[in-house]
Amino acid sequence: TSTFKDINNFREHLFQEHGELGVNVRQCHLCSYATLLKSKYDCHIRCHLNNRVIRCQKCNYSTINISLLYKL
Repeated sequence: TSTFKDINNFREHLFQEHGELGVNVRQCHLCSYATLLKSKYDCHIRCHLNNRVIRCQKCNYSTINISLLYKL
């Protein structure tokens, strides 16, 4: 059994794990990646652009995914 932070994460799970399509599927125009969540789509697009926009304030580390900033 899984619990989800909110309805959007639940819908994303249904899409990614079970192939259930939603009305707001965001499809990458550069590869086959697709997601329902705008935040994940935006992060994915930055991967293609190599746009490392999030910087650590204590060192020169930068990343496109804020969650990676906290995994160090």
